[in-house]
Amino acid sequence: MMTYGWYVAKLRRHLPGVNFPGRLWNLDPAEDSDGFTIERFLQHNTHRPVFACIGLSEGDPSWERTFSRWPWGVCEQLVPVTRRLHPEEWARSTQRLYDWRQPHDSFPLGSWERVANEEMWQARMKMPFFLFDLAERLEGIGQTRLYELSYDTVLTAQSLSPEELGGVLRPGPTPQLRADGRPVGGGVVEEPRRLEGGL
Repeated sequence: MMTYGWYVAKLRRHLPGVNFPGRLWNLDPAEDSDGFTIERFLQHNTHRPVFACIGLSEGDPSWERTFSRWPWGVCEQLVPVTRRLHPEEWARSTQRLYDWRQPHDSFPLGSWERVANEEMWQARMKMPFFLFDLAERLEGIGQTRLYELSYDTVLTAQSLSPEELGGVLRPGPTPQLRADGRPVGGGVVEEPRRLEGGL
């Protein structure tokens, strides 16, 4: 809605702590000198948490250079890439946002309730996949610790539907691996270590 000048003008009056760096969100700021990108909007609001809920327009990728998305329920918090992430603390502080108890297929097809319920169920897998993606970018013990945290986060998400698991977990024992790749205890699954510190 920020692509409409009238909308930004109304928001400005009601949200005095939010800085709008122009008249409207313009996907091509060269077209309108008084427009702003999402990146500029975020840069002018680093003093407060900013969230994108159920998607962020693909038409303006400007923010991707200087901001990251951290999962926050059905939303994602947009934070400067320079901010240090403490994965275990983040997972723990957002865990209650994923406590959704409505059964997976409990609303009629095509209803808005079904769409909203589906968004909530999909959000439950955001944190494990976020942690897994972080692990993919690391090596050594940091990578192993993030894989463990991702796995543990999946296990703590209660009542996941088979569709949401999407084959991530398979029945049967899964060997726990040490940082050097050897099985712990000859393939016996042990309680994963908790990730301490940050990345």
